[in-house]
Amino acid sequence: MEDNNLKQQIEDLLRANPTKKFRVEDISDALHYHGSAAFKLIVQELARLEREKVAAVTGESEFQLDPRPAF
Repeated sequence: MEDNNLKQQIEDLLRANPTKKFRVEDISDALHYHGSAAFKLIVQELARLEREKVAAVTGESEFQLDPRPAF
């Protein structure tokens, strides 16, 4: 599993569904990544996307495309 590829796949999934909220398990299923190692990598990439203001965490511990405009 290549991290940059995973990051891009997650970003593509979020951009294709800009109003949908995803649990980590939903992202894992959508991308066909399973197991504890994959879960950890997905969480790490989501944190990276959050720092880059691409993804946002909702109050329900779900992720979605960051609705705030990027500047």
